[in-house]
Amino acid sequence: MKTVKEFQLEEQEKFLIKFLSLFQQIDSDQNGIISTDEFSLLYSKMSSKIAKPDDSIDKDKGFTKDVKNFLQILDPFNSDKINLSDVIKLFSN
Repeated sequence: MKTVKEFQLEEQEKFLIKFLSLFQQIDSDQNGIISTDEFSLLYSKMSSKIAKPDDSIDKDKGFTKDVKNFLQILDPFNSDKINLSDVIKLFSN
């Protein structure tokens, strides 16, 4: 059991290091908060190798359906401010 937990922790750390690096590239002012447009770019970079047939663009804001769904969770009040911990929590679930 200990070995399994250590392996899981190591894998999470590997993911977070790569993810944090990508998040910091997207976060232009390096304050740990990104806009909805920056989140769309982040998601696009994360999923660039995954092509889905339902990734149609919404004509209102230019976001894919997936991004719109995630934004409803991350930014329900349309504040245009999404923090790092919320994105990690969303993707870790």
